[in-house]
Amino acid sequence: MKISYPTLLRKSIYSLLICIGALSSLGASESRMSLDDLLKIDEQRLSETPAEIIEQSVPNLSYSNDDLFLDRIQTLAYTFPYGIINNGQKLQLIDESIWAINSVQSYRVRNWVQAQTVFIKPNASCFSRYNYVLYNRDTREAVEAQFVSMPENLNFYRQRIEKLDPYNRVIQLDDAERTVWAISMAETGFGFWSVGDYIIVGVNNDWRIAKYPHILINASISQGPYCEATFKGYGL
Repeated sequence: MKISYPTLLRKSIYSLLICIGALSSLGASESRMSLDDLLKIDEQRLSETPAEIIEQSVPNLSYSNDDLFLDRIQTLAYTFPYGIINNGQKLQLIDESIWAINSVQSYRVRNWVQAQTVFIKPNASCFSRYNYVLYNRDTREAVEAQFVSMPENLNFYRQRIEKLDPYNRVIQLDDAERTVWAISMAETGFGFWSVGDYIIVGVNNDWRIAKYPHILINASISQGPYCEATFKGYGL
């Protein structure tokens, strides 16, 4: 797996500046811990935080007028639960990607089933190390999540970069329709992407009006950083 880059840190720096007074500074020892260790520390801190504060920190995604704007979401952004691991501590999606779930919210995913639709979104909360939110459109539930891994297996429900144009910032995926995506000029992390990388398509915050209504998560890079993107058509 390739080395991660600080795209997500750059995206959240302004929120962190606002919230820095509410969060404890990381010690030198924490900065050398693994992702699993950091998440455990985060969960311990969350367990000591009043439930109403935690609930308020998760974006409210239950918009009643979603259906009026769903034509902005490309079909690859629709994903589905595939397996629940360790009583909701982790969730496997239909592409076999595995996501660690905020333990405070893990009870929500225990009853999720394959017939339900899930959107992957960036986490706008500054109270958590979880970089994403999994939003179940059927149950109207949102849980904080962190990308963990994607097995190196053939799977119909996943896609890789088939063509990449670094100058025009355009990629083509190897899905059945050979979808083409334009990457935001603001995304410096795009320079780390390569042909053959696994890509997970998600939904951007404010996707109803955003210039880039999608996010493309690079599952071949550690911790799965994303770039904002827009669907352009089929076949380069």
